[in-house]
Amino acid sequence: MPDLKYPYDFVPFGPSSPDTAPPPGHEEYSGQSGVLKCTLTALTPLLVKGSDTGRGDRRQPYYPLENGRYTPIIPGTSLKGMVRSVFEVLVNGCVGLAADGKRLIPSSHSKCKDHDSLCMACRAFGFLSDEGVHRGLVNIGQASLQNDASQRSPALHLPALYGPNVTIEEHGRDVVNERYYGSPEDPNGRKFYLHHRAYDDGFPHATQKRDYVEPLEGGAEFGFEVTFENLSSSILSALVAALTLSDNAKTGSGMAKVRHKLGYGKPAGLGSANIDIERAVLEPSPEARYQEFGATPEEKTGEELSEWIEEKQARFFNTSRPDMQALAQVLRWPPDPEVDVTYDADAPE
Repeated sequence: MPDLKYPYDFVPFGPSSPDTAPPPGHEEYSGQSGVLKCTLTALTPLLVKGSDTGRGDRRQPYYPLENGRYTPIIPGTSLKGMVRSVFEVLVNGCVGLAADGKRLIPSSHSKCKDHDSLCMACRAFGFLSDEGVHRGLVNIGQASLQNDASQRSPALHLPALYGPNVTIEEHGRDVVNERYYGSPEDPNGRKFYLHHRAYDDGFPHATQKRDYVEPLEGGAEFGFEVTFENLSSSILSALVAALTLSDNAKTGSGMAKVRHKLGYGKPAGLGSANIDIERAVLEPSPEARYQEFGATPEEKTGEELSEWIEEKQARFFNTSRPDMQALAQVLRWPPDPEVDVTYDADAPE
């Protein structure tokens, strides 16, 4: 019988504090700039919803977010959050997206505070605090559906998606919920959701049902662009790897494909997705701008592009780093057949 697990797991923090440095200025040419033209393909039903996309009940389920032309879209902010969460693992960055008190984070990986001392993730994706603002070197644009917009999945009745609290009340005071998050001295790590298809069987281990949703079917394809400026070689490699993940990632017990999770209903198995870079356009290097008259951008497609991407993926996913192998194990695709998920608060550890 398969193991019964909660629909998420943790990736351990790196053993050292993030490497920090001041970000490069936007007015200078000090690194690689360019555009990555990407396609996101849904592997399971996918729902990115807005505030006015249904009520979540049987008569009016939550629907996909659409633009003014009724084309389903994924906001760039949603894509950016998904990619950044992986990027933070790859570069051992701070936990910039979980500064809301809903995660247990060691002080070594708490959100960057000083504009002149930013981790690689904050340099790449941006930084905001009372001490300053850095708008980031990477911009991810809005994604629009490229194929049939009418292909929606039948309405699903999702289990209650409440997450466990970081703290619980014990003997009249709040203490850390160590059953889920570990201790303050030894947090379990960064939280990611497992790929699974419990919806195929009607969520057999769920004790409560809550929202109705009508997502797009698996196979929906979205096109979007990623623009970047002044990236170092290491940050560009991490960006490409965080976008595309890998088909050959070490898990500690073997090799696996690794895929993203996105949108509403991730705990319920929705939102598994794959990103392909279809074309890379790289601006001339700073040296070429000044040494070569009329220097033109370099365009990578086909086999050359595949080799360029695979080299960058291998830097991270073919290593023996415990955090990278844990990430590959959590995000492995297709789902591990030896694991079922549960939503029962009293499920086995």
